Amino acid sequence: MAEMFSTLGTWNWLVFGLLLMGLELMLPGVFLFWVGLAALLVVGAGGYFAGVRLGDHAPGAPTITQLTFRNGTVRGARFSPDGATVLYAAAWDGEPIAMYSTRPGNPESSALNLPTADLLALSPRTSELALALKPRIDATFFTAGTLARVPLSGGAPREVLESVTSASYTADGSQMAVIIATPTAYRVEYPLGTERLTLPYLISDVRVSPDGKSVAFIPHPGGGDDGAVQVLGPSGPPRTLSSGWLSIGGLAWSPDGRELWFTATEVGGLRALRAVTVDGRQRLLYRAPERLQLEDVAADGRVLLSGITLQSQVHFGSFSGKAERDLSWFDYPSAPSLSADGTRLSFTESGEGAGANYGIFVRPTNGDPAVRIADGAASVLSRDGRRIAIVSGPSGKSLVIAPTGPGTTRSIDIHNYGFLAFDWFVDNRRIALVAKEQGKLPRTYAVDADTGSVTPLTDERVRVPFASPDGEWLTGGMRGDRVLYNLRTKATVPLRGSEHDDSTAGWTADSRAVIVFQADDHALQVFRVDITSGVRSPIATIGGSDTTGFVQSGELTVAADGDHYAYSVTRQLSHLYLLKFTE
Repeated sequence: MAEMFSTLGTWNWLVFGLLLMGLELMLPGVFLFWVGLAALLVVGAGGYFAGVRLGDHAPGAPTITQLTFRNGTVRGARFSPDGATVLYAAAWDGEPIAMYSTRPGNPESSALNLPTADLLALSPRTSELALALKPRIDATFFTAGTLARVPLSGGAPREVLESVTSASYTADGSQMAVIIATPTAYRVEYPLGTERLTLPYLISDVRVSPDGKSVAFIPHPGGGDDGAVQVLGPSGPPRTLSSGWLSIGGLAWSPDGRELWFTATEVGGLRALRAVTVDGRQRLLYRAPERLQLEDVAADGRVLLSGITLQSQVHFGSFSGKAERDLSWFDYPSAPSLSADGTRLSFTESGEGAGANYGIFVRPTNGDPAVRIADGAASVLSRDGRRIAIVSGPSGKSLVIAPTGPGTTRSIDIHNYGFLAFDWFVDNRRIALVAKEQGKLPRTYAVDADTGSVTPLTDERVRVPFASPDGEWLTGGMRGDRVLYNLRTKATVPLRGSEHDDSTAGWTADSRAVIVFQADDHALQVFRVDITSGVRSPIATIGGSDTTGFVQSGELTVAADGDHYAYSVTRQLSHLYLLKFTE
């Protein structure tokens, strides 16, 4: 019904009703008055059902002005204090991040004499900028850096606080709210130095209300860019205003402080601009055929948005010198795994092409088409490539064992275990599962894929999901604490030769060394660490040839043959747009 009213349009019904009532005056007695009155009632009903009630109407179609045109990534943008200029940070054409200013109608941007940094906030009253110096990837799509304050007119930045992911000034510029990343949690402080909230997962987009009494933010309990809109008042726990978003990022208060505007989507990756009142009533403001990121809202209601092309790729290659092959399927593959001989690849599709749910795909590495095996968030192929283990269900409640060809699928209940990582043993039957049982510390379990049994394998704190090809060792661990676990003796020993920033990619084929990697600015540095001597030797440098729009390389996995590898690369290209709504 609402769809019919919206299609015809409120003005169509209004004109129709008035026309019929006018005809009644000319031709009395043919009941046109009552038909016209019914049409006018339709206007009211249509307005109610379509969400355009008087006093709660959506803005008209906006005028859109593109502000930036170069190839690269916007790293934060704000309106100037007078609202006439836009200030932004960007990394254009593979160059380092720089600060720029531009004005609507002028395609050129002017570089500012300010440090290389992400732009976090701007005080309209004091014209002070909050920057994140030396920004680093903290989580996919999010960065952290050293909070610094610097006048808009230029000068040396004053460093304030490390590991800050987001900041916001009060209206008068006297106070600031921040989000701080720690190794185990994220903390909201407001004012600076006063802890208001700590959560064991990512928090982004802190924003102080115009009256300074409330702080809004976006929690991401899933660890990605899923999340909700929450508000902290002067006291008490946070209130959730809007939730259930598969992808959400970008948040700002409306000029009158009655709404929070944000960009989010429930399905796929194309975020739309939305609004929610402080009592939880929601409305759609603007949708575009691309991913949107809200940057700022001006005092007169104009909106600053980034239009984003976000893409991930999965590359497959070998250390023996074969050329890499791009084995991406849809728009956002990630989390690759390989069969022992490197002939099959699995990955997760989580972008627009995946649909309502993330999908697990298997693709032959010769380039043949990929096949969707099941819904799921993460997967790992068995050594023989015949089965695949999939973490499925809300928050990883189930471990699904599915065939990659004909066969039977089974589901193993792991709802009592907080999933962290997993890999297959060489027998193609058991799975090393790193998980955190409720009330206990993380440890490694052995999961029997045939019987569904889950058995503790190591002591608590020992996280070793990567099984050696000879079946004797497991390896893994946290940063700076890489260890080896001997399956025969049950002994845990340090992996000598490993470094703090190492991540585990796999084993050499002879099981004599662990293959580790480190991600630098644009490439992956791969090393071999001998498990007996601790000697560390470089193997290869992977990626790094194209840095435009680069976000991160990661998730390197090496097949059990010690030669074939796969990894993902994330790129984000964006432009700034100015939206002005018409009533």
